[in-house]
Amino acid sequence: MANLPRKPKSHADALLIESVHLPISIRVGYEWDKTAGPRTDLRWQFIRKSLLNVAHSVDAQARKRRAPRPFSARVSRMRAQHGSMVLSGLMERCAESDILVFDLAGLNPNVMLEIGLGLAAKGFDSGRVFVFQEVEGEVPVEKAPSDLEGFLFTRYEAVKTTVGRYRLKDLPGFNAALRARLVEDARLRGMWVDPRGVEAESESDEEEKGR
Repeated sequence: MANLPRKPKSHADALLIESVHLPISIRVGYEWDKTAGPRTDLRWQFIRKSLLNVAHSVDAQARKRRAPRPFSARVSRMRAQHGSMVLSGLMERCAESDILVFDLAGLNPNVMLEIGLGLAAKGFDSGRVFVFQEVEGEVPVEKAPSDLEGFLFTRYEAVKTTVGRYRLKDLPGFNAALRARLVEDARLRGMWVDPRGVEAESESDEEEKGR
């Protein structure tokens, strides 16, 4: 019997079915380093690598399962479409993205607006929105807005031995959460096949490779 995408459980999942042939879209909103391009923006490269590491792990597992469609995910920076009204463009980007990632560093007003739009589009507890927060030890570098109280942040810190680089504080937890979301989206698109009699969640705590 052919392996078909599962019936969507929500409106967000239904949108995934409509774009079944497109890569899983992950967009990142953060305070851009205006003195650097994407390749030399250290914070962007850190966030991008953190996301791609998990995506590559899911891809490796999907290949072994021989799903009907190859796994595909794309990580890009949040920005409005050229020539469009900025606000409507951001709303469109938030709605059409599968996973949204935001960074609180600098408490940039634009990023704060994007977080609000993202949570409105995806839902507070949808598992589709990740918010990064820089800390020193256990203390946040910037205090998060009170409206985000109760939200589980993805914490990271500067690596003292290497100037300008960062590392996640809870790498296994972040990897497991993002992996679960990617696997579910991949399953809906026909990019993931569960072994007979084995629940996908049994692999959610597998050690990520390639670090």
